[in-house]
Amino acid sequence: LEAPNLLGLDIESAQFAIVGSGLKVGKINKTDSNIAISYEENEDNEMEEVKTLVDSKSVVKQSPSVGRNMRLGQIIDLWIYAPDSLNTDPTILDN
Repeated sequence: LEAPNLLGLDIESAQFAIVGSGLKVGKINKTDSNIAISYEENEDNEMEEVKTLVDSKSVVKQSPSVGRNMRLGQIIDLWIYAPDSLNTDPTILDN
């Protein structure tokens, strides 16, 4: 069993895919980054970094990563792009 590719999916679809694969949803973390990074094999059989922009409330990272060997019932943690959930205003941070 391999970890499914959840990158770019909205949270509900990602949770459905995890459970449907016989795995469990772990922690759901929020981040202000909208760049999902994955790795694909190129024509020379080398791993190449691929960056993809995702929509708000979509998966930008997962752990374990895509394609990792897993056992039934193991947990996958998610990081969701949620720009409004984090305080990024430097004037507030200085107070």
